[in-house]
Amino acid sequence: MSFVQNFPFFSIILSLVCAVISFAAGEKRARQLTVFLLTASVIMQASLLAYCARNHTSYAYMMGHYPAPWGNEITAGVLEPLMALLFAAVMLCSVVGGFTRILRDVAPRRRTLYWVVVDLAHVSLIALCYTNDIFTGYVFIEICTIASCALLCARDRGRCLIASVRYMIFSLIGSGLFLIGVIYTYSITGHLLFPNLHAAIGALWLEGTYRFSMTVAIGLMAVGLGVKSGLFPFHFWMPDTYGQATPASSGILSGVVSKGYIFLLIKIIYQAVGIEVFAASGIQNILLILGVCGMVAGSVSAIAARRLTTMVAFSSAAQIGYIYMGLGLGTQAALLAVFFFLFLPFYGTDTVRAAPEFAWAYWPCLVWAWAFAVPVFWALVPAWRVCGSIAVKGMAFTGKNARDLRTVSRLAFADAVIFPAGMLIVAYLGAGSAPLTLLITPLVTFCCLAAGIVLYVLSRLVADAAALREDNDLTI
Repeated sequence: MSFVQNFPFFSIILSLVCAVISFAAGEKRARQLTVFLLTASVIMQASLLAYCARNHTSYAYMMGHYPAPWGNEITAGVLEPLMALLFAAVMLCSVVGGFTRILRDVAPRRRTLYWVVVDLAHVSLIALCYTNDIFTGYVFIEICTIASCALLCARDRGRCLIASVRYMIFSLIGSGLFLIGVIYTYSITGHLLFPNLHAAIGALWLEGTYRFSMTVAIGLMAVGLGVKSGLFPFHFWMPDTYGQATPASSGILSGVVSKGYIFLLIKIIYQAVGIEVFAASGIQNILLILGVCGMVAGSVSAIAARRLTTMVAFSSAAQIGYIYMGLGLGTQAALLAVFFFLFLPFYGTDTVRAAPEFAWAYWPCLVWAWAFAVPVFWALVPAWRVCGSIAVKGMAFTGKNARDLRTVSRLAFADAVIFPAGMLIVAYLGAGSAPLTLLITPLVTFCCLAAGIVLYVLSRLVADAAALREDNDLTI
């Protein structure tokens, strides 16, 4: 067994140790330990991801080398460390980027506990990524729920307490439904591990026994995780939750926690239940309908919102709807659409497998994917600043906004060059159909060029308006 394969276990144990030490240490030491933990977790997940991607392998790891039911089991392939890496990276960026606001919004007596809670949230999300046991998933769901409520009410405001109570109520409803589904599933199958559940559920479904019971159990687990992740019509807790929390807590809750529940549901559907049984049960159609409703309701509510934080919250609800619509379709293409941005760096893997003579091109494809993705995410920062300046301060015509718009324009122009160059490599390797390549390449290139031109012209207009405003102020 390779040493790298122990990294999921090390990540979980290190998070628990750091949480215990942070509780006994002071605020400064707790903050340093949390940053160290998240940095070490990013390195370990990236190392495991590189190992699994390079060897095209997945494996199971028995905790303490004790088989079930005495021990627990975790699994890792390409997907699990990829999600764990993204969760750890988002948490690290949220904590480091929001440190100033944490010092301002969180009372000194609560800061040590705040860092402990961040450690607990990290361990729960990492465990949700790697777990191969459905009951262990429930245990870490509860840990994540407690940590999320603590992150929310860390801000010493009355509305934060109200938002945390509302979040706690919805979370407990979702956890309760999920637990009932787990108990019901165990009473029918007698198993908790995903592979054993997959075999038992598949056999019972083919026999035609307990079909209704299995449908109820699967439905309870799906609805429970849907409530916790903000699926329509259970998404109305999101505006207050994301709007009242500190920026660091809001980034963790919206960008990581809700996605962790969705990822656990995906693992249950594909590894425990089986996509065939899931589709035959009819729950897939319900998720499709709720996903479409979430897309529409979230988008309409975001358009009608007057506050920027409320707009972002309803936009997150719409994005959750997109994900559940992909799950509801139940096809491989829909699942790839759900994970499109997550799987983008590994686009070249199938090419290498299909054409080993082009194995040299895997890393160039990897570099191209990240080269295209980085400007996209980079552009979100100045775009967010412009939106905040307009919505919060009511100042649209400023020199800073003009510079931010010019930055986004340059990034759009960069992607207009990067994307067709990479697609030429993909077309040369024969990774996709020629008609699809001929359709997507001009479309994406045109959109990037159009966005770059429009934003550049807009930046010039904003700069001229800002200069005119300064002249008027000096004249007065």
